[in-house]
Amino acid sequence: MDRSGPRLRATWCAASRPRATTAAAWWCSSSTPPAASTAPCATCDGAGDQPRGRDSGLDRRRARARATLRALADRQAAARAQGQLPDGQPSRDAAPPSAPGSTMERKVVNDAVAYIRGLAELRGRNADWAEQAVRGAASLSSTAALEQKVIDVIARDLPDLLARIDGREVRIDDRTVKLATRELTVVRVKPDWRTQLLAVITNPTVAYGLMLIGIWGLLLEGYNPGAVLPGVAGSICLLIALFAFQILSVNYAGLALVVLGTGMIISEFFFPTYGSLGIGGLIAFVVGSLILFDTDVPGMSVGRPLIGAIATVGGLMIAGIVYLATRSMRRPVATGTQSMIGETAEVVADFTGRGRVRYGGELWNARSDTALRSGDLARIVRVEGLTLWVEPTARAP
Repeated sequence: MDRSGPRLRATWCAASRPRATTAAAWWCSSSTPPAASTAPCATCDGAGDQPRGRDSGLDRRRARARATLRALADRQAAARAQGQLPDGQPSRDAAPPSAPGSTMERKVVNDAVAYIRGLAELRGRNADWAEQAVRGAASLSSTAALEQKVIDVIARDLPDLLARIDGREVRIDDRTVKLATRELTVVRVKPDWRTQLLAVITNPTVAYGLMLIGIWGLLLEGYNPGAVLPGVAGSICLLIALFAFQILSVNYAGLALVVLGTGMIISEFFFPTYGSLGIGGLIAFVVGSLILFDTDVPGMSVGRPLIGAIATVGGLMIAGIVYLATRSMRRPVATGTQSMIGETAEVVADFTGRGRVRYGGELWNARSDTALRSGDLARIVRVEGLTLWVEPTARAP
């Protein structure tokens, strides 16, 4: 192969990160966290081949099946020593929820079988094992995969891989190309700031926090129009969270429960219901937070300690509101005519039935079932308009 022709570029990559490269050769790094990585495997296309569609790796449920599909589809497939080729079984969310063994589930499996067998036959690989990888979730060690003609080589690392595939011939369309990879320059592509930012905001915990800030900000702006800052900050955070939710596996019923619960908790501050809104909102918030993300995918859920901490703080705030509201109900009325009940007035002139008393420096009409003399002290028992009903408490000397 003429080295002045199309270049073959190799790059290290992790299955959990977007690959910003048009590489014809790639290698999965075994240093990827277990929750994000597929089995250590590598595939290599011939020089000059068109780049395949990029995979962000954010849907980790399908990651293991994709590794097997890639290995069977590429013109040269390799596995790391002591590595493993995972199964190619389609994920559960490939079909709508239905009873086990339903027609839809069988259609999905049969379609996956036909597709993976076609790939294996196209590349001259073991089509029977490919079918078993889908139907029976079979997996192979790197040595067994080589023996059963599922992969082409076993390599220790990337330089070893390039050395081993050097000189191999691959078929591209209607022509045969000989690979010249031994002295190629390895270009290591590092994620730029946009990729790193995407990795941060698509973290379920970060997206969850942004959503809460957005909801609280908009609700506070609604209750206090003109504050501006809560509305601006809330709008920005909520839009970023919604962008992250487009990539993450989000349960929209859980999202609705979180929004509803947060709104009910905030409403408790402005419309005290002695805990009814607050407790109901707290329950809705906790349930929504627990089911917000698909917990079947490792690492794709909000930490239980964080949910518990937020729920605890919310519960303490609601308990405080209920306590203050209850205490205020038990306190005597301090305004209006009701605040006069139990107070003491002075009788101005002797009277039986009707008369006048002095209270707060003012003269009031008074009524009493007991005869009162001038100077007696009388306790106010009720107020009817401008008339005070009194009863004697102390006689004048």
